[in-house]
Amino acid sequence: MMTPPAQFHHTGGFSFSSRRIRCPICGARRGFAPLADNGKSGKCFACNVFLPPGASGSARGYPQKPPALQRREPERVLLKATPSRLWSNVPVATTYDYHDETGRVLYHIDRRERRALYRLPDGAEQWEAEKTFQQRPHGVERAFPGCMNGIRRVLYRLPCVLQAIRHGWPVIIVEGEKDADTYNDLFREELAYDARATCCPGGAGRWLTYGTGYCESLRGADVILDGDMDAAGLLHVRSAADALYGIARRVRIVPDLIDALREGTGR
Repeated sequence: MMTPPAQFHHTGGFSFSSRRIRCPICGARRGFAPLADNGKSGKCFACNVFLPPGASGSARGYPQKPPALQRREPERVLLKATPSRLWSNVPVATTYDYHDETGRVLYHIDRRERRALYRLPDGAEQWEAEKTFQQRPHGVERAFPGCMNGIRRVLYRLPCVLQAIRHGWPVIIVEGEKDADTYNDLFREELAYDARATCCPGGAGRWLTYGTGYCESLRGADVILDGDMDAAGLLHVRSAADALYGIARRVRIVPDLIDALREGTGR
């Protein structure tokens, strides 16, 4: 049986047991280290939540998940995928280049797409469109584990972002490279709108994954955050807005900005 890391045996005045049980918050098996004298309170190493004594199932600032979310859902079964079940055999659909301030290419992100047939828990079969992204340094033909170690992560189209900041133009932060390119094409070809769109590598929820360098790149910028209206999108714009507070000149959250721009109401 696994034991919790030594630094959690004594945390905040609490003493933890070495036994592991199912987490009452996320349901992870053997993910919860209970307090030595209280089996219902403790630390979960799967969802990183601490339940103090007397919490009654609620972590600090984290409401308990509904019972439906605590149960392990039946898994889907992949039946077949085209062009391949292995992502490594799926051709690259698009490659996005990431540049530093001087325009030098630092790394690339390869986007792969396929269609996959799944058997659902109820026995039905369903085709789904899937995509995956892989990062690789400039000059490396194929991504592999550890290939990005030591590579500085930057915002997509960083030189254009810095140009927008110098001119006082808005910088629109979206969830992915495809959305950023759509915005930039719209600004250039249809609207003649002085703005630039960007994103961070990794998509929604990854704003602080590689540190705070993105925030420094946006110092003094007029930032507009546009995320999808789902849990991941809302969390993404919230974390970016919090990180940019006091750094960007102005931060606004405007969902579905592209529709407003096309209708002429967002200019």
